[in-house]
Amino acid sequence: HCARIATKSGQLFATGGEDKRINVWQVGKASALMSLSGHTSPVGCLVFDKDEEMSVAGSTGGALRPDRHEVGAALCHRR
Repeated sequence: HCARIATKSGQLFATGGEDKRINVWQVGKASALMSLSGHTSPVGCLVFDKDEEMSVAGSTGGALRPDRHEVGAALCHRR
């Protein structure tokens, strides 16, 4: 299992784990903003890019998967 907060906005974080998905959340919200699939093994690590427009997740099977999302960019520009 893993979690990472995006440091630019401080409002976005992502979680990954046994369900092989990355869930992207906004701080203070009860449900995920988006759920990203594609891994075939549990997610063990993840990181956001500096603009929070993309994340890269690594699975326990050794795969790295980049995902682009606009949620982080929107949060950063609202500040």
